[in-house]
Amino acid sequence: MGQTYTIILLPMGNSVRCAQDQTVLGAILGSGARVYYGCTGGSCGVCKMRLVSGQLDYGRYSVAVLSEEERRQGFFLSCQAKSVSDLTIQLTEANRYRQVPTFSIQPPRPR
Repeated sequence: MGQTYTIILLPMGNSVRCAQDQTVLGAILGSGARVYYGCTGGSCGVCKMRLVSGQLDYGRYSVAVLSEEERRQGFFLSCQAKSVSDLTIQLTEANRYRQVPTFSIQPPRPR
């Protein structure tokens, strides 16, 4: 089994687990939370987030949507980037992060 990492999502402080071979976006969605994303191929930039601490494998992406200057400022595309350490990520309003409530369905009670 591969390495797993913890991703802290700011400003709310929630954390998600991320497998070594999983993208940051996949980890967030897999946790039951939701964020805004588009193409999932690294060419639209909708899933852009900012790395506060930790290390990433940036994966494949278009420099038209993630410039070298943005990358120096810590931005990355969550649909392509994979953790190589524990991460702290700053989300923005554009990410539209939200927790999705979970419900348990109770079987009907016998009469």
